[in-house]
Amino acid sequence: MNLSWELLIGVGVVLLLAALIYATLRASRATPREEAASEAATKAQYDHPDDPDAAERPGSGLPPTPGPPREP
Repeated sequence: MNLSWELLIGVGVVLLLAALIYATLRASRATPREEAASEAATKAQYDHPDDPDAAERPGSGLPPTPGPPREP
C-alpha cells in the first residue's frame, strides 16, 4: 500500500515539474510585435539619453505609461 502512494507522489512531482518547465519556456518567448516595440524603445533611449520619456513619444512603438506628468 505504501508503494502505491510513493509512486503516485513521484508521478505528481514529475508532472508538476514538466508543467513548470513548459510554462517557463513558453512565456520566455517574445512575439514579433513585442520585439519590435522593444527595439523601438531601445533606439529612442539611445537617440535621446537625457530624456526619460523618449520611448513613450508617438512613433516610438510603445504606448505612453499612465501616471502623473513629470516635471521638467
